[in-house]
Amino acid sequence: MDHSILIVDDHRDILRLIHSALDTLKIAKMKIFEAPSGEEALLESTRNQIDLLITDYMLPGMSGVELMHKIRVRHPQVKIIFITGMTDRKVREEMLNAGAMAMFDKPIPLADFLDVVERGLGLEQTIFPTEKMDKKVEE
Repeated sequence: MDHSILIVDDHRDILRLIHSALDTLKIAKMKIFEAPSGEEALLESTRNQIDLLITDYMLPGMSGVELMHKIRVRHPQVKIIFITGMTDRKVREEMLNAGAMAMFDKPIPLADFLDVVERGLGLEQTIFPTEKMDKKVEE
């Protein structure tokens, strides 16, 4: 099964970090797209099916929440992960209430982040295996 992930952040180092972290999952049929702004992310979403959107809240041109709503028009089943450096309570509530599956503060805890990605895409859980895996190890 193919999985397409769109990473949106205006900081190049964050894009590279997330892309590199996703590469460690070694998913055979995974396509990763990057965009430095909401507008470019929308353009990318018109060219490709998007299964997972990983976006910063603060983007040039629009917020991550606005981007999420616009991408969901074209891809209603898309899963969303927000990353942010924002500490404002109203902004954080807006992200949580928008229907995202997770929100991570910068710096991103990579193990937790990758676990959410695996769960969101319905992949075999390699980061934090389920209890069934733990029981097999005990035996």
